[in-house]
Amino acid sequence: MLPVIYKISGVPYGSTRDEIGLLLLREWHNNIVSQTRELPKVQEPCTIRLTFLLPCDKFPDRFPYGPDLNYLVNKLLETLKQTLFSDTTGKDACIYELHAAKAEVATSQEAGVLIEIEPYRVP
Repeated sequence: MLPVIYKISGVPYGSTRDEIGLLLLREWHNNIVSQTRELPKVQEPCTIRLTFLLPCDKFPDRFPYGPDLNYLVNKLLETLKQTLFSDTTGKDACIYELHAAKAEVATSQEAGVLIEIEPYRVP
């Protein structure tokens, strides 16, 4: 497996409690599946770096640091089990090293997640 970088476009969601949020969460799920369905499958231990690109409305005054990173990561990895990790025994258990970050972007059109995947190397 060569190191690869993908960008999944769309506004990332990790969890929600209201009806509108559930619709947006479903849209994010569908974006992940549709944009990764045809990508090469991961079939060996790997390192993954995730950068969630979040529009400024995800950083309101009452939540100045934005959504919880752990929820964003969990939703993404659970969905990738259907695509990138679908042929791998243990699905996302092949991730030996994980780095995650979030960054603010100006518009929803710039939003998404950058995914960098490379073979795992013992430090």
